[in-house]
Amino acid sequence: MEQARQHWQSVGYKNTALAGTAVDENNKPFKCAASGAESCNCPGTTWLGLANRPDNKMKIETFEEMREWRTLSKVSDGWIQCSAADFDSDPMPGAEKQCYCEVKDKIEAVRCADEGDQCFCSGHVYFTKLYANDDKT
Repeated sequence: MEQARQHWQSVGYKNTALAGTAVDENNKPFKCAASGAESCNCPGTTWLGLANRPDNKMKIETFEEMREWRTLSKVSDGWIQCSAADFDSDPMPGAEKQCYCEVKDKIEAVRCADEGDQCFCSGHVYFTKLYANDDKT
């Protein structure tokens, strides 16, 4: 496990296929792991729930159907294991699980101050050049 962690920290995260953000263009929750043995790359809220209905054992196919049963959620900005251990609880012990990702809304940056002025912001603040080119465009 330690070797895998070291590999990821030194090489793996640089692989664009592994490090890329998973985003659903319709911004609807999508299945990011079909079992507890998988991980999700979820920039938002990851939901852990049942893979099969407890009443008729049929496969749960949608986020809405999964939410009819007990679920757990966890906010993350990257990879998370789809397991009860990572969610600190188990919504239904002994049952097969799956995870859905609910991508957080895209936040548009806005200019909040000029250099030397105060910027009141509840998120990330970026300080950059006022103009990209010398011709002030």
